[in-house]
Amino acid sequence: MMTVVSIPKKDPCIVCKFSRKKCIWEDDKASECDRCRRIGLECLLSDDSYESMELYTTEDGDNELQAWQATVDQLDSDMKQHQQIVAQTWWQSSLEWTLTLTHGVLQLETPIRSMEELYMFTQASIRYLSPFSGLFMKQAVRFQSTSLSFTFGISSVVQRKELMNPRKRRLSMLDYNYNNSDVSLLDHRAIVDRLVMLYLDHYNPYLGLVHRATFLEHYHNMSNPMDSALVLAVCIDTLHRVRHRISYTPYEISMISEMLYSRCRDMLFDMYEDAAKKVEIVVITSLITKYTAEILLNQLECNRLVTVALLICTELAGCRTELTPVQWVLLQRNYVNLQLFNRQHKMLYEDKVDYSLLAEMGDIEVLDDEPEVTRTTMHLVNEVFHFIGSPYITSLLNTVNKTFYGESCEILIEDIVRYEPMVKTWWDSLPPHFRICDDPFTPNGYKLVAGKVPATYLAPFIALHLMTGLITSSILQPHVMATSENAATAEAIQVIRRRLVSLALNSCRVAVYALNENWIPGVSKLPSFGLNVIIFGTYFMEKLSGCDDIEFPLELLNMMKRRLESKSKTLIPLCHQVPLSSSLLRSYRENTQRTHLEIYESYPLPGFALLSDILFSSINGLAEQHLKVLS
Repeated sequence: MMTVVSIPKKDPCIVCKFSRKKCIWEDDKASECDRCRRIGLECLLSDDSYESMELYTTEDGDNELQAWQATVDQLDSDMKQHQQIVAQTWWQSSLEWTLTLTHGVLQLETPIRSMEELYMFTQASIRYLSPFSGLFMKQAVRFQSTSLSFTFGISSVVQRKELMNPRKRRLSMLDYNYNNSDVSLLDHRAIVDRLVMLYLDHYNPYLGLVHRATFLEHYHNMSNPMDSALVLAVCIDTLHRVRHRISYTPYEISMISEMLYSRCRDMLFDMYEDAAKKVEIVVITSLITKYTAEILLNQLECNRLVTVALLICTELAGCRTELTPVQWVLLQRNYVNLQLFNRQHKMLYEDKVDYSLLAEMGDIEVLDDEPEVTRTTMHLVNEVFHFIGSPYITSLLNTVNKTFYGESCEILIEDIVRYEPMVKTWWDSLPPHFRICDDPFTPNGYKLVAGKVPATYLAPFIALHLMTGLITSSILQPHVMATSENAATAEAIQVIRRRLVSLALNSCRVAVYALNENWIPGVSKLPSFGLNVIIFGTYFMEKLSGCDDIEFPLELLNMMKRRLESKSKTLIPLCHQVPLSSSLLRSYRENTQRTHLEIYESYPLPGFALLSDILFSSINGLAEQHLKVLS
């Protein structure tokens, strides 16, 4: 039997030379090397002409190699920038640490006094003491939940369980007897005219979900606006986004909304067969999500509609050249709006948190004829989602959201100490007009938000503190037993915990002081932001209240309670405040089987009744817990 012996060639082929691999040939007469033969490439010797090499590398991966090299260069640049930021902020003085080796265990003897020192020691240990890097890179800390939150926990559990129960058809969704209705409500043209202009003047300039000029051209060319699903969708959204500028009662809003929605939905279903109306389908679905999910509390129907619209978005994302500039911009913005509902739905029912909404279609763009306020808001939205949608923040949120429901979670020490530097890097990258201070974690931040800074310029600072407060207040109870073997770990965790408490209190103060006139829906120039501030601020206080060793911020609770009571009519429609004696959320703590939402559906606008129950149950629960001091 003959054995073939492979021999190295004196001049390697181009593939082996670029791969930095030994070029092996079966014999001197072989026309190709072993590697080229196995992978099916043309084997060219490296001493061939320059033109041959250029042609070969262009066809077989040079562009890809260049892209990889560019990525490596960018990562190297980012790393150097990060190191410079760290050096400028913290490494201004040299520190020394004393380590001892006891029974084969490396221990830190020098006390760590701050999070800055802990971060410095983390980086040094990872760089110079790889066996010790496990303390930061591999060791997870278990954090106990301080309480089951009304704002996020109980309300989510109740809605999640309700999803498993068959929904009854709301009485108002039955056919109306219009002959017995108020005559003024039958003037559909007058109603639609007013709602359309309210939307275009008071809401659309900020989020730009429809293009004003294109929409008005479409609207004025219609003999009957009730024949356009897009017009109906705009009216439905107006009734709840700009509710404070409408003189209708909650019952009238409910009746008009459901009549418009029933007609709009039927027309939307018919449009699914028309390939030319895909962008319009996306816009219509986006406009009715708030009403379907948050007002009617019909999560299942809304999820079905949104799923279809997102599939259309995915299909159109690769067809930009076939869309007009207006169509592309509307597709981008409404895609983000639809994804917001989709991600909130997943968080509510699947415990998945992910706000990386700009990945598929890129940053939201603006059109030349759009007003400056639209440009500012879109820029703001892009910057905020770069922050909250980053992989690091997404990973943290997916971990801490377990504490919403009273469960414990585990987080690596390294992931915790990275938070402040990461946030500061993002903050420093913002345009100057969005950076209202040099240090976003300044203890005087609450004074900034209580001033006269426009809401759109305050929004990044507020968003930063809502995220900071959400994360830090959720992990205030580390579970660790100090022993001689883990003394350094226990001490480091206590340093972390003290900093978490400080950040949580600071963010809570920022949220409460932000609740001035600029943040109330209907008055705010940034829609719905004020309501989010109230909900998040209440959650922070719920979590702080569960820590016996933390001095509870009573003055903040007092401020929150007074402002909620004084603005309740602005936040909640008339006669939609659920009495504490009828609160479904409060009764859930005593009887977890009572989860049916019929109590909310007895109100004209069920979603506002649920919102009322969430806000007042949480605030009054905190007030009762601290009643003696408050009184």
